[in-house]
Amino acid sequence: MNESLSPQDRDRLEQSGRECFGRLTASLSHELNNVVSIIDQNTGLMSDLLATGDNPVAIDRARLEKIVTRFSTQAERGTALIRLLNTFAHSVDEDKLAADPAELVRLTQSLWRRAAEMRRVEIEIETKTGGAEIPVRPFLVLWALFLALRGALDKCPPGQVIKIKTEMSSTGPRIIVDTPLEDAGEIAVSADLENLMNCCQGRLYAKKEAGRFAQELQFKGHTSP
Repeated sequence: MNESLSPQDRDRLEQSGRECFGRLTASLSHELNNVVSIIDQNTGLMSDLLATGDNPVAIDRARLEKIVTRFSTQAERGTALIRLLNTFAHSVDEDKLAADPAELVRLTQSLWRRAAEMRRVEIEIETKTGGAEIPVRPFLVLWALFLALRGALDKCPPGQVIKIKTEMSSTGPRIIVDTPLEDAGEIAVSADLENLMNCCQGRLYAKKEAGRFAQELQFKGHTSP
């Protein structure tokens, strides 16, 4: 943690990191719990169907096929969620010191899918593959995007689209979170996000225009592919 931060800012930033990890993990575990609940419900339906009689001919084949399809669908959904949770969990690994912005933007879109749906907001991404890597732990980039998107979702009107895109500048990769605004009201830049970017030897640029608010995460230092 950057020693130039005050003890209060350092404590708040550390709490912000724990909140990021906790909230995103809780969201994924909630979705996994829904998968288990649906499987459990269909297990009950299958048990009822099998209890209709000892004669296999009496079993409604069409109903049975529907239940099997639901099992298959939820198994695929659960596998995808576990893979997503595993990838997110490993983003804090000590030996991972290279972050691919495009890959992490795609991961962020998946991590925020449920929260966006609850707000009736879409998150679209525009990434370029094969770009430079940022020499930081992947979680730091996911954390920065967590802070940027938390504010973006609070301000984005329902039915609108938040756009996240990656670009390459002369000083290194940058990620832009572009959010539509409903009115000209005040919108504050996250102090935690500013502190985090400073700790990453990066910068946060914010630009507000009529109906839009852009947060640009500019990372310093990069390795060419």
